[in-house]
Amino acid sequence: MTVVLGPCTKLAGALLKMPWVRGQELLLVGLDGTEKEKLKKEYPEAAVFALDKMGDYAPEKKYKFVNICCCALGMIHPRPIDWETDLKEAKRDLAVLDKLLQSYSHARVHVIFVCSVLALSVNSRGRTGYYAGWKHILSKVLQSKVESIPESRFSVLYPGRLTKKRSIFNPVSLLYSSYPSVAKKLARIIISGESRRRIIGYDARIWLMLRGVATGMSAMRF
Repeated sequence: MTVVLGPCTKLAGALLKMPWVRGQELLLVGLDGTEKEKLKKEYPEAAVFALDKMGDYAPEKKYKFVNICCCALGMIHPRPIDWETDLKEAKRDLAVLDKLLQSYSHARVHVIFVCSVLALSVNSRGRTGYYAGWKHILSKVLQSKVESIPESRFSVLYPGRLTKKRSIFNPVSLLYSSYPSVAKKLARIIISGESRRRIIGYDARIWLMLRGVATGMSAMRF
């Protein structure tokens, strides 16, 4: 069984188009009723729920292995700070994860969180720093929840900027990762069943290196 949170994101769309998915039983958790109806039309063979109806979810206990792919959890992109909304969304999404972990307590669960490389350096300013902080906190909360369950596993992908298509006509895009390439890495982790932590993309590695240099230089200032 594979569960996808954030199934309407571009990354999830790329994952769900892969041939590997054809042999999987899927549970897609949409944001609301509108997303649920859209998903039911696009993926008629999948089970579909909306976030606010997950309290009614009661799976069969036939699954021995369950993958939970968090393609969206909490805020997806940097945006103006709105503490009440941001906290509400994070609590909502974590409550759904708690429900899933409870529902599949009989199985070996593997949670894979597609985070952001920004979470590895929370010293950025403004919206970016706030977003990075949220992603870092969510990653640690997820890890704590999963590691409290025997035999469960936790993986994190830290991509840089994602793009639909890379092109030599837009040279900087060659540093980015495409949605299909990240989806392939996500699928490999699911298939292998092994915990992984991966930084993805040339831009992510370059950015992280530069942030490390900047932090070091800042620490040496008097």
